[in-house]
Order: sequence, then C-alpha cells, then structure tokens
Amino acid sequence: MDSASSRAARHRTCAACRFQRRKCKPNCIFAAFFPADKKQIFENAHRLYDVRNMEKMVEHLDPEQRAEAMKTIIYESEVHAADPIGGCRRIIGKLETELQLACAELDHVRRELEASRGRAQAMVGAEMLAPPIGAAEPEARCFLLTPLP
Repeated sequence: MDSASSRAARHRTCAACRFQRRKCKPNCIFAAFFPADKKQIFENAHRLYDVRNMEKMVEHLDPEQRAEAMKTIIYESEVHAADPIGGCRRIIGKLETELQLACAELDHVRRELEASRGRAQAMVGAEMLAPPIGAAEPEARCFLLTPLP
C-alpha cells in the first residue's frame, strides 16, 4: 500500500462532512467525534444542535475543552433522542431527588449521632468523654445551593 492510499484509509470522510457533502479536511473538528460509521450519533447531535451551532460552540476551545464539549453534546443528544420530552432535564430531576433524599438521610443520621452522644455523656459523665466531633465546627448540614425550576 502506498502512502497516499494508507492516508485515505486512515482518514475517511466523517459523518458531519458527509452530511454537508464536503471533503473532510485532516484538521476537521468533527472527525474524531463523528467517524463515518457513527452516522446515527451525528444525526442525533445535528437534530438537536445543527452543525453550524456545534461548530461555533467548539471552534474557539482548546483541544481538551473541545473533547469534553463534544462528549457533552453527544451525550445530551443521545439522551434527547431516547427521551425527547424529558431529555437531560428528567435525569437532572431524578438526581436532584436522590440528592435531596441523601441529604435528608444524612441530616437524620447526624441528629441521631448527636442524641446518642448526649445519652453516652449522661451515662458516663462529661469529663470522661472527648468533646463532640462537630463541637468546634459550624453546624454541618446538607443542602442544595439553588433548586432548579
């Protein structure tokens, strides 16, 4: 195999360039994320964002940020394709609910721990036990910074 045909074999037209009916350049920003055999992944991303919008979002990013942004775009478009109504918002809502339940459970466990320490101090005597773990610290509580609408 000569070098020209080996280069052509390594760099086939990506799904984005094929969709736009243009030649895929060696520095194509979509080639690594939408290879020719991943046409459906590209179509999902295109349906949600459009090629030009994706290009505008990632063209000014450095390679590491571009890779992370494209992974995010692909993930969000795949979720949207699987659940067009809820999409990522439904996943975020489920995770928020799980976080709220975990925070409530953590607060409950902390209250139970403090109550147990209080009972232990009463039984043994205050001078024999070390101060409670959170005594010098501000009260540690689990909370959400801002609830989503």
